[in-house]
Amino acid sequence: MFHGAVGGKGSAVRKLLGTRRRSTLTIFVVDDIADESAFVALPRGITVQVGNTRRTQARFYLHNLAEVLTFLERLEAKIT
Repeated sequence: MFHGAVGGKGSAVRKLLGTRRRSTLTIFVVDDIADESAFVALPRGITVQVGNTRRTQARFYLHNLAEVLTFLERLEAKIT
């Protein structure tokens, strides 16, 4: 949806979160190199790079989609 947007995904993330309360926890899990600006825009969020071992601004790394599914299932179990 925001791929190629002026200002990148970071700008889009800031715009989307602009109306949210500060206490909103953001979780951003992606596998696209174009997502670095969004990682930077979310310094207090949970940012996860998937599958790419290059240097990243994401706080966490998962190897593949199977690990993403495990992460989401464990998260759901903790919050429900």
